[in-house]
Formats: sequence, structure tokens, C-alpha cells
Amino acid sequence: MVAIHVNPVELDLTGQLIMGDKVVGGSIGYANDHVEAIELARSDKLDLSKFITRKIHVENIVEDGYTRLRDHGETEVKILVHM
Repeated sequence: MVAIHVNPVELDLTGQLIMGDKVVGGSIGYANDHVEAIELARSDKLDLSKFITRKIHVENIVEDGYTRLRDHGETEVKILVHM
């Protein structure tokens, strides 16, 4: 399963995981996409402001960032963090 889900995903630990001899892991990351994306954003060919739903300070990243994305993932798109 490759995604970040707004709602929990049910998993039958005994039947699907343990008895199926499976391993569960998780990670998040991007590989070699940044250069083209940054160049496109800098070009002003796209209005990216509609994707930014909130701007926060790093001191508030848990409450105003992670928690908002978890609890309001259907309306929050991108939260910019000022460092």
C-alpha cells in the first residue's frame, strides 16, 4: 500500500500478516523530483498559491501542522512551515 491515508486502514494482523509471513514497514520520501519541481515553481507558469492552505511557524508544527493534516486531510493540502 503506497499512500498516506486520512482514515485508518484495517488490517487482519493474524490472518494477513502473521499467518501470511509478511513484514510491514513504512517510509516517506522523494527521489530526484525536486529540481524539476523547483524550476517549475520558480517559473511562475503555475499559480501554486491555491495549494497552500496554511502557513505556520516551526514552533507550532505539531499542533498546527501534523495534527491539522491528520484531522483535516480532506481540506488541508499543503502547509508551509517557516523556519
